[in-house]
Amino acid sequence: MKTEHMSQLPTEVIIEGQALTSEDVIAVARHFARVTLGDEAITRIQTARAVIDKIAAEDQKVYGVTTGFGHLSRVRIGHDQLVELQHNLLRSHSAGVGEPLSEEVTRAVMLLLAASLGRGNSGVRVEVVETLLGMLNANIYP
Repeated sequence: MKTEHMSQLPTEVIIEGQALTSEDVIAVARHFARVTLGDEAITRIQTARAVIDKIAAEDQKVYGVTTGFGHLSRVRIGHDQLVELQHNLLRSHSAGVGEPLSEEVTRAVMLLLAASLGRGNSGVRVEVVETLLGMLNANIYP
């Protein structure tokens, strides 16, 4: 097993859409390294978001974007209800069971989520990832 040496860990991790190293995760989760969103990740996120905005504006039928979810996947959601659809999705997933995660695990999960979103495959806005990283850097956890 590799030993963890503080001097070898980064003090800042920049998310660019790349895979994180174990050192990146340890530095953030255990040693509170600062995390920022790099220009490449911002461009990827903005590009994906532009696709979602175009789909919504053109009234295309795309699962989970302009339709319901699951058994409601064939139900079209009107343009005026798209924001409510996304809010309802968040509400339906905002529950947890069991013991809360440790601070270390929570920080690692937040980092991994930000890194995943930084790949630009989700359609979220840049502000979503920046808010997540702002919370992580300020030690504010869900």
